[in-house]
Amino acid sequence: RLRELRLDENAIGDVGASALASAISSCSRIETLCLRENEIGPAGVAALAEAIEGSERLETLDLGGNCIGDEGAIALARAVRS
Repeated sequence: RLRELRLDENAIGDVGASALASAISSCSRIETLCLRENEIGPAGVAALAEAIEGSERLETLDLGGNCIGDEGAIALARAVRS
């Protein structure tokens, strides 16, 4: 029943983002996911993108202040198109 998750400024990095991706992939009701300033790079955001791909409920994804790069941005674009 988790609908909003805010973990801003927790330095979770790519490993934490990948672990979080595994958890949120089974949480189909999440609407807001805020992960600002968490040292997440392309690998972590790719895992998150895969987890949210096809999500019909996710309305807000905030990854500001992370270094997702072109690779991460492309993964996110593909996820939201699905």
